[in-house]
Amino acid sequence: MEEKRDRLFSFACLLTATLSYVFICRPYVGLPMGGLSIGLFFYHRKKFEPNRVATIGGILAAINVGMALLILLFFAIYFGILNMNDSIDWSEIVNSIEFY
Repeated sequence: MEEKRDRLFSFACLLTATLSYVFICRPYVGLPMGGLSIGLFFYHRKKFEPNRVATIGGILAAINVGMALLILLFFAIYFGILNMNDSIDWSEIVNSIEFY
């Protein structure tokens, strides 16, 4: 029974990491999946013996979440510089965003 739970958590970690790459175009889906995969990775490390599947899933999710946060940081710096120069109209940008 314990081996089945080990495999289930390993597979869930790898699956959520893979799906976080698939849904990266929708950050409100992809980033939480990456965070869930990282959480499953640490839970798996705590409860079971480390294995390759969970380790690969955790590493993939960490890379995905890290890159997304770096991109968000660069955009924040870029728009912050534009805002300091008063060359951006935020109301026009906010009104043009279409939320699905």
